[in-house]
Amino acid sequence: MAADELDRVRDRGLTVVVDGPSYPLRVRGVESALRRAVGELLANAIGHTPRGGRITVDLAHAGGVVELTVSDTGSGFEPSDAARLFERFHRGGAGGRYGLGLALLREVVEHHGGSVVATGRPGRGARFTIRLPELPSTASDPARAVKEGRSS
Repeated sequence: MAADELDRVRDRGLTVVVDGPSYPLRVRGVESALRRAVGELLANAIGHTPRGGRITVDLAHAGGVVELTVSDTGSGFEPSDAARLFERFHRGGAGGRYGLGLALLREVVEHHGGSVVATGRPGRGARFTIRLPELPSTASDPARAVKEGRSS
């Protein structure tokens, strides 16, 4: 996903750091919808991060949950606007305007049994975290077992 936005990242002089496990994490769902949701988070971070800023994408899992966090050094938002960012056509403080992207992202994530939260502060960046139930690996999945350091 991060590679899909490479031209915009380069044009804006942004640094993007991606961190996560060396093996794939799996969730059950519609791949195209989940890709669009992640793409929306990245596009949002790119659009709100000034030239020379930094975007971090972290992927982790624990307790049967896969967590994807996109953080940026962008314009941020008022903490009181956090929940409303996901409302269709919400207007934030200081003239901020939000369309359908984050509202649709939340609908997709919730439809897949997950949640999304946002935190931020004006001028201090934003952080969006998607949590989705992890699809457990099985003994019949040797590639996953090998990548996790187990033998079958």
